[in-house]
Amino acid sequence: ICHIKELRKKNNLTQRQLAVLMETNEALISRWEKGQQYPTVPNAFKLAQVLNCKVDDFTPSNTYLLKLN
Repeated sequence: ICHIKELRKKNNLTQRQLAVLMETNEALISRWEKGQQYPTVPNAFKLAQVLNCKVDDFTPSNTYLLKLN
């Protein structure tokens, strides 16, 4: 479902490094990667920018996974 881990590794980032870039913590990055929680809409766009991809690259197109805030 979620390819955040693969995209993070493709960008040669650790969870800690991604957390710093996202201004969050490693635990949240881990939950995103495991599919236990999904990025909010603002975080999804920021994540796409940091990982040099599109939001669609880490969310399935047929499922609404982003939590609106």
